Amino acid sequence: ARAQAGPQRLGVDQHQRVVARSGEPLSWALEAVGGAARERSNGELPEAEDLHALRIRAKRLRYLLEALQPISGSPGKKVIRTLVRLQDVLGRVHDAIVAATFVRTYRDGRAAAPSDDKRRALTALADAELRRAGAAQAEFARAWRRFAARGTQRQRRKLLKDLAAAA
Repeated sequence: ARAQAGPQRLGVDQHQRVVARSGEPLSWALEAVGGAARERSNGELPEAEDLHALRIRAKRLRYLLEALQPISGSPGKKVIRTLVRLQDVLGRVHDAIVAATFVRTYRDGRAAAPSDDKRRALTALADAELRRAGAAQAEFARAWRRFAARGTQRQRRKLLKDLAAAA
């Protein structure tokens, strides 16, 4: 028999064992990411640390769902797509904040001691990164509304139901 290139696919019975063991973590992960929707429904912008923690939770949930994709079907695919959008936006927010912090730290560091022209240029760069972070936060608000929408909530419930049935 010829060896297959790429990762091996799990058999149906192996998927069922994975689902049986992952049902509780999946429910917990969906609640961890989805539960924050209720906390943020007041329109308040979350702190950068909260956004980063949410990004990590969304990433873990996405990876779990991708592993279960062969048996999660369309609901799994839709939830993954929403998570990818959410993760991308959260990544842009985090990257811009980290860049602005790095530039300001460099500008204000004792070892750097930049000239006035360099100081102004570094300040302008840090401000541009903060504007980029602000724009990404506005994108986050839209992506979060999509994730917290009733249709997406229905998809998450259907996904859990389908996976429980597969176990």
